[in-house]
Amino acid sequence: MNVEDLMENVRDFFIEKYPGVEKSDYFLAFEPLGTIIDPEDFEDENEDNAELKAREQLSIMSDRLPEIGPTYLTGTSQLSEVYEALVKGAAFTGANIEAEDKTEYIAKLHDVQSEAVQKFEDGVKQSLETPEGQYLPVFGSPKRWFDPKGSFWMRKSFSAGTDLEKSTPKKSTGKSGLIPLMWRPKLQISAKAVNALKAPEPKAKGTPKVQFSSAVMMQPMLLNLKGQTTKPAVKPKTRKIQSRAVMTSKPVLSKAILAQKAKPKSKGKKGQLLMQDLSVLKHLHVAERVRLTNSMAQNNRAPAKPVGSDQFTMSFDYCIVQLHRPWYDNTLFLYRKLWYSLAQEAEFFSTGAKDDTNDGVFKCIPTAMILIKNLKLSASWTEEDKEQAKSSIGLGIFNVNDSAFIGNDLVNPGIQIIGWMCEVMPRMPEVADPNIFG
Repeated sequence: MNVEDLMENVRDFFIEKYPGVEKSDYFLAFEPLGTIIDPEDFEDENEDNAELKAREQLSIMSDRLPEIGPTYLTGTSQLSEVYEALVKGAAFTGANIEAEDKTEYIAKLHDVQSEAVQKFEDGVKQSLETPEGQYLPVFGSPKRWFDPKGSFWMRKSFSAGTDLEKSTPKKSTGKSGLIPLMWRPKLQISAKAVNALKAPEPKAKGTPKVQFSSAVMMQPMLLNLKGQTTKPAVKPKTRKIQSRAVMTSKPVLSKAILAQKAKPKSKGKKGQLLMQDLSVLKHLHVAERVRLTNSMAQNNRAPAKPVGSDQFTMSFDYCIVQLHRPWYDNTLFLYRKLWYSLAQEAEFFSTGAKDDTNDGVFKCIPTAMILIKNLKLSASWTEEDKEQAKSSIGLGIFNVNDSAFIGNDLVNPGIQIIGWMCEVMPRMPEVADPNIFG
């Protein structure tokens, strides 16, 4: 198998785990660079606490809202806060109803909406990591997905002898949009991107809400966790929401930490960042590590270098972690002909399209996480490849920061998050707020 085919075969292998996915509302997106999960991330003498820690971090990781595409690109908006705005901001419309008496339809929407709101508010849990912190849990299956010794890991190999017709459902067009399998020796980030890495400090219960630029503000007043109210700070049609979710993380990447491994460009502008070793991120919680790795890889300006060998074999253990949100109820989506969203236009949340034309703020959500471990790459490595491998942080989407050569095999035993299965949301709302856009 040559280097150009490899990533498409990896993608198609995971897609085959979801029969009919190409004709469904689901798609697969890879992280721009895998994030390593350290075995010590969730260590605790109490196994129950270890699972609770892992659940909290999984909840934060899967609260990111991605774009629709082959790479998992995220902003600062949170699934939980946009969903809250959707369910609380739905208002009845009779535009699609011919019957003169609409009482039963109004009652039905009220019941569905009330149940969704109640389930959402009942779902809030106390943080194990941050005093007074709260979060909305996402349960992973298998439950101990972070355990490298778990029996759920499965082995997969891709080799020159692979039957491409079986492993690749459709012939490659060379235009998959996947990140090519090239050496990534460093991450070079602009000054503007460096500022974006500075996440807000963890918030305690009752902390005043802040705005996130790519989320939405849906209704005249939203309740936070303590029942306080905040007036809208944006005009209709803007893509903003006031943040309700209280998520936890370790301290953000500080100037002192950045200084340890990150060097400014010699002739570059102030604030530019050059990172050649991701081990500096190990002090962070997994969710924060994922966010920073994703953001830095998205904004990377450093050129990648081609692999000298074109014959590869690859193998890894993999696990697909299914995500369940007990506070999330899509029943309201099924009754979307009965409601509009306060102060918003039609299709504000989603156009329903499974492509990059969908500019809704709730266009898709992650439904499964893809993990690998014991990554092994074998090739007829050139001397230049071997030198590149020693100093690179990535080979395509794969994190090779702590890899080593064992004979002719480049090996990274660590667990890493490489991708997500996502579901596209239906077109909603179907009508605009008639009081503003009528």
